[in-house]
Amino acid sequence: MDRDLIIIGSYPKEKEVIEVLKSCIKQLNTTHDVLLVSHYPVDLSIQELVTYCIYDRHNELIYNPTTYFYIDNPQFYLQTNFNHKFGSNAYSVLTSIINGINLIKDRYTHFFYMEGDGVIANEDVVKLDLIKETCLSNNKRAFFFTGTEYFYTLVFFCNTKFFIDNVVVPKTSEEYLNRLPEINSYGALENYLYHSFNKDDVYQLEESPNNYFPNSTIGGLDFSSGKVEKKDYIVDLVKHKHSNDIFFIYSNTSVKPENKKLDISIDSHNFTLDNDHYSIYLHVKPSSDIIKVKVNDNTFNYNVNDIINNLATYIEFK
Repeated sequence: MDRDLIIIGSYPKEKEVIEVLKSCIKQLNTTHDVLLVSHYPVDLSIQELVTYCIYDRHNELIYNPTTYFYIDNPQFYLQTNFNHKFGSNAYSVLTSIINGINLIKDRYTHFFYMEGDGVIANEDVVKLDLIKETCLSNNKRAFFFTGTEYFYTLVFFCNTKFFIDNVVVPKTSEEYLNRLPEINSYGALENYLYHSFNKDDVYQLEESPNNYFPNSTIGGLDFSSGKVEKKDYIVDLVKHKHSNDIFFIYSNTSVKPENKKLDISIDSHNFTLDNDHYSIYLHVKPSSDIIKVKVNDNTFNYNVNDIINNLATYIEFK
């Protein structure tokens, strides 16, 4: 084909998601063929923007206690699965990617993949070509941004046959969970892909896509409040690894944090944070079995026993 293909994964249900997805596609469809994959019906106005569109209504979420988010900085190490509040979309995203690959496997030798909740800026679009050039000139079969035992799925580039030959796609979410110990994966899709490929065939750039595309918004939407919002930080309540002490955590690792204030309320304790590139912790002393945390307009209720018994979520000081 004359143009490279970008597979974009999305779940365009809410208005905010649709708006960002349209902007994402419009930034790419003048230079690339675009295949949209979704587990939610796609509006006709979006379909008209892309070259191909696949809708698969089967959207199986998995509940995997070993999947967590972590922060490692000079002051502390933190990991959290957000108290098991949210199901993981690892299996459903994987099936979307495979749905797309099965459609185009005889048409495109390589493909890019990008999650549709971010927009690559005009200044950064040329860097997609640089990713491809770097991969091929180094005789590699794929290009991934790499963290500690995981590949970012926000943006990556891969040889189509290489992906098909190496990534096993179980037929059900239960089979996905059963396969994890076979490849020594803890279940997040990023880690699943990391353990699926021979690393000698992969060009690994130890950098986040947000740093590589400094003018862009990569992975810009968050669902943790129960509604869609733009959020580049995390807040949570976690226990100390070696005691039952509970701590409030704020962390923002974004290169370009959104400039705004965060009004925080933890039970009766009120304070304001600047949303910026830093991490902090605050010792919380519960006055009841439930701790109420409010961040601007979003309220979260934490059960103290759940925090203490959730051994996969903790903070450890250095």
